[in-house]
Amino acid sequence: MKATSERKQQITAIAEKLFNEKGYLATSVRDIADAMGMEAGSLYSHVSSKEEVLWNIADRCAGEFFDAIRPIAASNLKTEQKLTEMIVAHVIVITRNLHASAVFFREWRHLSEPQRSQYAQLQSDYEGIFRAVIQSQPGRAEAWFLLGGLYQAQARAADAAECFRRVTKIDPKPKYSSTIEKSACGARSEKSRNVR
Repeated sequence: MKATSERKQQITAIAEKLFNEKGYLATSVRDIADAMGMEAGSLYSHVSSKEEVLWNIADRCAGEFFDAIRPIAASNLKTEQKLTEMIVAHVIVITRNLHASAVFFREWRHLSEPQRSQYAQLQSDYEGIFRAVIQSQPGRAEAWFLLGGLYQAQARAADAAECFRRVTKIDPKPKYSSTIEKSACGARSEKSRNVR
């Protein structure tokens, strides 16, 4: 059973890379099997379909995003600090696995029902956590635009990080040891933008 589980994880990791580089529709079951060094028929002993793999990626990524921001949203931090920490956590999840994040943001549209509706509900619930934090402090509703900007930028963040990795051969995974270090990193980024 453990070997089967590990094999399934390997298949998922290969699929993430191929779905990101070639796109879900352009990637065949045979492509995944070839990358695994196995026959296409053997792949079906671990997964029922290519779409099952896509859903597993989407469902797992969604769980990682929720796990990252829920403790922050439930904390006693001030509203502004909560939002800052939640956005930082969101970006860290993206950069932790660039292939999976890119697939999560781009390829979900290829899901069929009922997974497509489940994905939409997960997205709505996730936005709802941000919305609840913002609305918890009257007069701060204008900060809602931050979430819109976050969703517009998230796919680009994955693209930019992947490009950085390919050019520099460095894996851009932020490792923050404290809130102070996070703030310093943010300040450096803001300074860099102002210089440009």
